[in-house]
Amino acid sequence: MSGHEQPEQGNRFGCGRCAVQDCPARADGDSSGVQGWRLGLSAAALFLAPIVLAIAGAFWAGGGEGTRVIGALSGLGLGMVGSVVVARALGQKRRRRA
Repeated sequence: MSGHEQPEQGNRFGCGRCAVQDCPARADGDSSGVQGWRLGLSAAALFLAPIVLAIAGAFWAGGGEGTRVIGALSGLGLGMVGSVVVARALGQKRRRRA
């Protein structure tokens, strides 16, 4: 709980603990986040990238079961790190634009 749940009388956006313009509870429709189909596409991409790279790592490693497990875990790790890097880069780009 952020403490912004119950607005004071006369302040319809927040609780009075912060300026109305800066209140995180403010709901004026001005959202700078990803919305609509772009949100769905980015969520799917960030979820599927590690899985696809894990499968690719397992196939690329070839050989026995042990090397496939190592390849899958390596691909999964690279996919997770890559997804975090891409997500942070896109977030920084959006913040600079706003």
